[in-house]
Amino acid sequence: MNKIAQYMIALGSVFLILACNMGSITNQKIEKDALKQFDKQVHTSMARAIQPFHTMYDGDTLYAITTSEVNNHNLDEISLGVIASEVVWDAVLSIADAKWLIMQAHDLLVGS
Repeated sequence: MNKIAQYMIALGSVFLILACNMGSITNQKIEKDALKQFDKQVHTSMARAIQPFHTMYDGDTLYAITTSEVNNHNLDEISLGVIASEVVWDAVLSIADAKWLIMQAHDLLVGS
């Protein structure tokens, strides 16, 4: 098995063991039912990067919060959800990249 495959397996097991808790906070005014749907939409984007997702041993959780300070009529809940989904997707990938860099540094320092 090559190094990349080993890192991917290691990353998968890290995500399996550790809870991936994230928050999506907006100041856009969203009604309660629409915020619940927004949460589902954004939370689902986490499953694009975390495999397996929602096992009985993890806590893959997203908290969606709004301060309701802004009422931008040009931004509907679905569009806001699309934007937030991409941000969450990038955040999950950043975590994976950071973990991979740590593993690379470890190998350089102590050998593989």
